[in-house]
Amino acid sequence: MVAKSGKPFRARVVSNVKLTEGYYLMRFESPGFYLEASPGQFLMLRTDMREAPLLSRAFSICSVSKKGDVVTCSVLYRLVGITTELMSMKKEGDFVYILGPLGRGFDLTGGFGKAVLVSGGTGIAPILFLSHTLSSRPGTEVKLYYGARSAGELAGLGLFADSRINLKVCTDDGSAGERCAVTVLLEKDLGSLESRETAVFACGPVPMLKSLKR
Repeated sequence: MVAKSGKPFRARVVSNVKLTEGYYLMRFESPGFYLEASPGQFLMLRTDMREAPLLSRAFSICSVSKKGDVVTCSVLYRLVGITTELMSMKKEGDFVYILGPLGRGFDLTGGFGKAVLVSGGTGIAPILFLSHTLSSRPGTEVKLYYGARSAGELAGLGLFADSRINLKVCTDDGSAGERCAVTVLLEKDLGSLESRETAVFACGPVPMLKSLKR
């Protein structure tokens, strides 16, 4: 799935909610072809075509849904610079400029019956999309390991309403869940996983991914 056009489109903001300190979830109206987007794909976003910064920023797609005739897409973001600060000021009815979906997404082929998802920090954004996609597949068991430095950085925690997902949480400072790295949390359960029927998907900081590979 690739972008239908090489030009950004103007998208109306439906909501822009502060989740925790410094973390927001923005939803905006999208063209119908966004329903074909795959977990792991991303989009390029600008707050205004006339303002600085001149370059778009990349954001993972967090969710895509349809209600009536309206398709909406969401991105989870953290305040880290000018673009995200301008995004946080957007209100319902304002507009942003979007190019996407882009990228190849996660490879969901294969006959796995169990999916292990590992996420650190803002890496939860594409994992959210992936978890809901996989949990809707008949016969697929989904386990999610979600870690962050503190409880305040578990920004996506309140977005998990799907009881079919087995969620385990940890933080570096012990303020939520177990006090450990997310890969340590997973390692404790490795003995209960059958490698021939389990697929692992991950998104997070490079040190986390390196540890997960080991």
